[in-house]
Amino acid sequence: MKKYDRLIILFILLATFLSVICYVLLKKSITNQGLLTATISQHGKVIKTICLNEVTKPYELVFEDGHGGLNKIEVSRGSIRILESNCPDQICVKHGPIHANESPAVCLPHELIIEVTSTHKMDAQTSDSLTPDAVSQ
Repeated sequence: MKKYDRLIILFILLATFLSVICYVLLKKSITNQGLLTATISQHGKVIKTICLNEVTKPYELVFEDGHGGLNKIEVSRGSIRILESNCPDQICVKHGPIHANESPAVCLPHELIIEVTSTHKMDAQTSDSLTPDAVSQ
């Protein structure tokens, strides 16, 4: 083996090791997100709230803005996205799927906003530690 062959093999092993570590950490952060809730608003009013943890099979929803605007939403376990829209710029479609606490998907021409929030489940020990045990003045 030449000197550069060893360096290449070392680089590949290091890259593989780092990839595995990133995968494990990412998977751990995704499973610790708690309850994921998607809120769909149009014209400033909440029109639908979806618990993304309870989605067993992906499905689609269609929303109209009352002026010919149409958005097709794809809901799957852990994420939601605007699949199709008849708006001129298609920025909302290019945004892609959103997950917990990411920037919302927004279709400005149709005034549609999709936000995903994460609510962590609290166990008894955690909730007890947040309760004050004395009152002070």
